[in-house]
Order: sequence, then C-alpha cells, then structure tokens
Amino acid sequence: MIMKFRKAPGHFIVVDRTMIDDDTEISYKAKGILTYLMGRPETWKPNLEEIASHASDKIGSIKSGIQELKQAGYVKITRIRDNESKKWVGWEWYVTDVKSQEALPIIEKPKAKNQLTESKPKVENKLSETSPQNQAKLGKTESQKTDLRKNDFVKEIDNSKKELEAKRREREEEEKTTRANSPQVEIYREVFGESNLKRLTILQQQQLTMLDDLDLLRKTCEWWAGNGYQAKSVGSICERYHEQEERIKEKSKPRQCQQESVFDRNLRFLGIDPASLQSIQ
Repeated sequence: MIMKFRKAPGHFIVVDRTMIDDDTEISYKAKGILTYLMGRPETWKPNLEEIASHASDKIGSIKSGIQELKQAGYVKITRIRDNESKKWVGWEWYVTDVKSQEALPIIEKPKAKNQLTESKPKVENKLSETSPQNQAKLGKTESQKTDLRKNDFVKEIDNSKKELEAKRREREEEEKTTRANSPQVEIYREVFGESNLKRLTILQQQQLTMLDDLDLLRKTCEWWAGNGYQAKSVGSICERYHEQEERIKEKSKPRQCQQESVFDRNLRFLGIDPASLQSIQ
C-alpha cells in the first residue's frame, strides 16, 4: 500500500504514464531528466549546468541521461543556423513523452563548401546568395525547413500514440475473452456484478480460475456477499474456499471404529482375545 499526500497545491507536470511504467530501455535517471524537461516552458533555453543544479548528479551524468533519451527517441537536438550570417548560432531541442518509432537524427551536419566558392571574394558570395536566381534554386528557406522538421516530429508522435492506443484495445479484448471463457469468473460476475469484476486484476482472475469446485465457489461467494465483505478481496475469498474444502474432506473420511466394549476389556483382562471367540462363532 502506498500512502500519498500533497502539501502544496499546483505546480504539476502531466506526462504519459507509458514512458514511466512500460519503457524498460531507459534508466530512472533518464526518466527523471525527461520529466524535468517536460515541465520547462517553451521559452526556456536548455543548459546542462542549469539542469544539473536541480539534482545531485554531475554534468557527466546529465549528458549520459540525455544520450539515453536521444537514442530512445524522446529527445532530438539540432543546430540553428542564422540565415544572414550563415553561421551556427545555437541549438534547437525537441522533447516528447511519447516514444518515437525510430531514433531521430541528433545533429544536423553542415554541408561541405566547394573549394571554388571559398576562393571567391566575400562580396561575390553575398551577392550570389541573396540573388533571386539563387533563392529560386535553394527553394525553401531555413525557417520553412525547420517547420517541416517540427511537423514530421509531431506526426511521428501521433503515430506512436495511435499504436499505443491500439495495443491497449488489444489488451482489453484479451481480458474480455479471458473473463468470458472462465466459468469461475462468470460465477464471480453473477454474484458480485459487472462493476466489481472490472476492478479485478489479471492476477486476481487467475486466482479464481484455480478453484475447481464450482458449486463450492458459488456458495463461498454468496456467503461472502451476504456478510457484507468487500468483493475485491479475492485472496480472502480463496482462503474461505479452501477452509470449506478441508471441512468437506474431513466429513467424507470414514469414521474410526468404536471404542472397545466393557465385555471385551474383561476378556482381555482374563487373557482371552475377543477376536478368537468371534472366529469360533
């Protein structure tokens, strides 16, 4: 049992529980870093020193945790280039709590410059880059490319959410099939109702399926419901079932022979075996 309480209202972070409960490919350290990143505003500028200042981990530990998130597809980092100066001016972070299908590219490498363009004067390069003809050849601007990358990233997140939803539906269908095929679970449904059945875990349903005597199980459930006990206490119901089963077995055992009569005891006192007299008769 976990006792939960909060001291201060507000300041909450909403994340997908699938990342916390089901993803075993990343460590708890990486999950904690991702939770911290999901709580940052969009105007926040990522800084490893600032992230490390909120925990006992060193910068090296923060780097290894972010590397796990990159490989798992939760974080993507690209470089930002200034359109006017054509220089790399910073980094752009994409963070999500839904695992992508494939590992995303981490850093966008700059294109190799041609040796002929490097030998030309800087003025000619600026004129050629800003000319309408060159802009027509380049096609989309850097800002448009960034928007496209964001759209692709959002699409992959949507696809991942759809896959998770499909898996959940398949799991629910399997659970419904298990309930329908188990006569023990059907008895539980008839006695306690559909609402209590939905609260049971798969492990509790398996405990019920291990009880072979269906009549005894029905009587046990009816006795449990009649006394006002909680329906979700499947373990206690199973204990009650086994106790009743032991009592039935004790009653079914043959009774022991009656005690020796006074006449037979007197014969034995005189040295005569009562069995020998019965053989003579």
